[in-house]
Amino acid sequence: MSGRNGATDLHQGQYDWFDVPNAFAQWAHVPSRLVFEGADRRAPRLTIAIPTFRRGALLIEAVASAIDQLWTEPFEVIVVDNDPDSEGAAPLLAALPRLAQANFRYYINAENTGMFGNWNRSIELARAEWYTMLHDDDLLVPQFASRMMAVLDRDRSIDGLTCQRLFFGPEVPTTRPSPLAAIARRVGTEGRFGGKRVRRFGPRRFFWWATSPVGLIVRKQDCIALGGYQPGEWPSADYYFQLRFAIRHRLFESRDHLVRIRSQENESLKPETAMSILVGAHVLRARMAGTVVPRWWLKLSGMMLERYRPTYGFTRDAVEEATGVKLPRDRRALFIVCKGLTGGY
Repeated sequence: MSGRNGATDLHQGQYDWFDVPNAFAQWAHVPSRLVFEGADRRAPRLTIAIPTFRRGALLIEAVASAIDQLWTEPFEVIVVDNDPDSEGAAPLLAALPRLAQANFRYYINAENTGMFGNWNRSIELARAEWYTMLHDDDLLVPQFASRMMAVLDRDRSIDGLTCQRLFFGPEVPTTRPSPLAAIARRVGTEGRFGGKRVRRFGPRRFFWWATSPVGLIVRKQDCIALGGYQPGEWPSADYYFQLRFAIRHRLFESRDHLVRIRSQENESLKPETAMSILVGAHVLRARMAGTVVPRWWLKLSGMMLERYRPTYGFTRDAVEEATGVKLPRDRRALFIVCKGLTGGY
């Protein structure tokens, strides 16, 4: 099952999800220099890490949303800059003078370690037991830390917690939904969550969709034990990482919308990246079939490719050539039924 470009060559037999290298070791030789540290040196319970690369004004907004959390317990915000020639924390301090008194640190990598290498470095530099990553173009709502940590404090059996996301930017309509649409959305949420604030996000649900690393709180030690984000699994390394986490640990999902994703800056909007994501998601589903989910579920992957293909503007021929999959005719009702019966909502 492979396209002409060989992008979807799959492992034969049972796929071993945990047969991966220690991705932290790849860039262990590259130091990260601490160029600024705020006055608050208390031991944090939560690390909000922001890996960055030449984002300027967007980084200022992201840091402001992180440092202005309403949670009263100690937390730290760290920036890990992947540009060796960066001017450092000066622009941030000029825009946000309160960082001088905050539990805030700014690091610069001596070499560019790549996106996933920098994500892994931000995990290594975290001081808290609990860790969350914020992309440098996205935002946390002020109640993110307080609401999420309250759930983790109430139920110690939860190993990881993710939340809902709101998208914003020029491509996202700003009109408010009609009262009827708002009621329908609320009823749908009630049904999915069974009236509860959180629900289990088991491994099988990853067949249908993955959570974003933004808004996900996990223990640092569990990230280290899983080997981190694997650069060789680009562009779906976050998808693989979270699936591995859900297989080994108890991952839950909150119904609260606590992060804001900036759509116009999203790397996945680039056509070449979007196609890689479609292909990579199909490969991952093929590896899940027979290991995480029943083997026959793989037949649903073509249905998903056809359903989501128009979102990216790709032709059927282009997706079929890239994946090696003959796409079925789009049948929305059948798609909804299959997704519902297999727990995809």
